[in-house]
Amino acid sequence: MLAGKEGLGTYTSGWHRGMAGEIQKLMAYAPVRLEDQNVVQENKPAASWSVAVVAPASEVEGVIHTLYTRQFYLQVIIGLVVLSGTIVMLNFRYEQQFSSSLEEEVNRQKEKLQKSEARYQGLVENAADLIYSVDADGRILSINRYAANLFSQALSPAAFKPDPEVGANPQDFIGRNLDDIFAKKSVDFHLDWIRDVKETGRAQSKRHRVTIGDQEFWFSTSIVGIKDEQQQIFAYEVISRNITARKAIEDRLVNMEKLASVGTLAAGVAHEINNPITVILGFTEHLLEQTENLPEIHETLQVIEDEGLRCKKIVENLLTFARAPERTETKTDVNFILEKTLAVVKNTLLTKKIRLEVNLAPDLPLAQGDPQELQQVLINMINNARDSMKGGGLLQVSTTPAPDGKRLAIEFTDTGNGIPLDIQPKIFDPFFTTKKTGEGTGLGLSMSYGIITKSGGNIIFTSFPADEYPEKHGTTFTVYLPIISGPEAEALGQEQAAPEKPPVIS
Repeated sequence: MLAGKEGLGTYTSGWHRGMAGEIQKLMAYAPVRLEDQNVVQENKPAASWSVAVVAPASEVEGVIHTLYTRQFYLQVIIGLVVLSGTIVMLNFRYEQQFSSSLEEEVNRQKEKLQKSEARYQGLVENAADLIYSVDADGRILSINRYAANLFSQALSPAAFKPDPEVGANPQDFIGRNLDDIFAKKSVDFHLDWIRDVKETGRAQSKRHRVTIGDQEFWFSTSIVGIKDEQQQIFAYEVISRNITARKAIEDRLVNMEKLASVGTLAAGVAHEINNPITVILGFTEHLLEQTENLPEIHETLQVIEDEGLRCKKIVENLLTFARAPERTETKTDVNFILEKTLAVVKNTLLTKKIRLEVNLAPDLPLAQGDPQELQQVLINMINNARDSMKGGGLLQVSTTPAPDGKRLAIEFTDTGNGIPLDIQPKIFDPFFTTKKTGEGTGLGLSMSYGIITKSGGNIIFTSFPADEYPEKHGTTFTVYLPIISGPEAEALGQEQAAPEKPPVIS
């Protein structure tokens, strides 16, 4: 150092800042040169100084340790920051991937749900059943198109204006009450049923009659309570199947079973009645031969013979209930037979204060059926209408071709008291009658049904009992007969237009 050099070194000192002892010290030294202008001009060497820095090794080590510690913590902090950033970035990427996966799963589940809903919607909409839901007060919450179509057609198609291709709009019925659709008796029936389902908590199924507008239907219905998250019923699903046609077939089968059960009785009765009728007709024929020169007596005997033959025909018709009906090949002019029949009963209707309105379609084709048997059917229909109007009324009789073009229809509409709903399924049963003893046998409608079905036709009716329909009570019977055409029909028409002897109606 005294020689004016730079350097580093160590030495041992005996004291430092008041501390005594062997202390290892570090020293760094360097020269300090001072230049004087006078010295420079005289070219003399400049004065030289040395500066030394001495410090105990322990202090230097402490400072260095502190610096290393700070650097270590700084590196740790930087490492943690980097690690945290890395974790955040990884989390962000993971969250992005998870969010994307979650969104894809949500979209996939949403698509599945939409497909499931579409399948369910298609199942409900295309079902051939009435499916609708109502609340406890009978307010419609949802309804499928089949139910909307049936309701709109039964009520008033013009009011609902259904689309020709897809039918009625179900939205037209949302919010309506059951009493806007069903008759009061049917509404009460459904509401009582709904209350029962709510009290018991069990689904129930029934077959029942229902009135929609002016039409009667038979439904097979199930009502199920719809529950919320707390298992409380808040609405009711109603599923009804229209079994009107099937019910008619079932009733007809039951009727046919009843008819079969009286087969033996009919055969016995026919045999017992045929014997005296044969005797009567035999003696009448003999007397006719003896009284050809006595016109008045001869005419009376002729009436007796005609009525005896008519009784024989009735007995033969009774036998049709004991065996399968045979299709007759006889053809008849319905308008001609109907005019002759009405001419005879017209005065009787007037005495009963019954007004008669007749509307016969012109140029009506010939129908298949026996004229005398058809006459008996017409008389039964008119007599039943007359008996239903005790205090007088209106009887409308009309003929018209059926819409299918294969049949013609004879319609009898009266303003009587109607047929009670509970006995309507029984009116074609043999020996069933609501008349007093001695006023009817209960065979009129059953024999008429047998005659018409034997000819390939059918009889239907619609009745509104006065106690349930006070403003539009009455009954309409419609007789359908198959028609014929061609040269044979023209020949038969000419023959029946001018018969040798018109049928006698007593």
